[in-house]
Amino acid sequence: RRATEVASANQALQREINDHKHTGASLAARVQQMEAVRAVTLEIGRELDLNSLLSLIIERAITLVEAARAGAIYLWDEQTQLLIPQAWHSRGTWMQDIRFAIGEGIVGTVAQRRSGLIVNDYQHSPYKRSPFAGLFGATAMIAEPLIYRDRLVGAISLDNLESTQAFSEED
Repeated sequence: RRATEVASANQALQREINDHKHTGASLAARVQQMEAVRAVTLEIGRELDLNSLLSLIIERAITLVEAARAGAIYLWDEQTQLLIPQAWHSRGTWMQDIRFAIGEGIVGTVAQRRSGLIVNDYQHSPYKRSPFAGLFGATAMIAEPLIYRDRLVGAISLDNLESTQAFSEED
């Protein structure tokens, strides 16, 4: 009976140790993310050229979000009433021809709703837009609207380019 009690206590202790390791790893990852955000904020404060700034933001966003492999920033054009890509990473020159109307695709949907969206099965989602969808192999996408003083400025989207890794609410 004493051996059973000791074994049970050892199992409980091992679970507690594993929980502490997991918590420690999660905290370390969060600290690393916060440090990256701080570094990006400092870099953004120094950059004055809009195109360079947007390129920097998309590159850093991909670095910060573990599942992301590519992405783009779209700016809202009042005249055409379209979201037009201004900066992208790991996508081809075909991006310069892409346009999204409000409510169209993931990018247009987040702009319309003014809230973020995660789609972890993009290829089978109602947000998949041809021919754009055929130009890259994203299986998951995450997007957020860019809002300044209640005014739509644009949207940012990240995708995982055929990775099986899904996006989370934390992303």
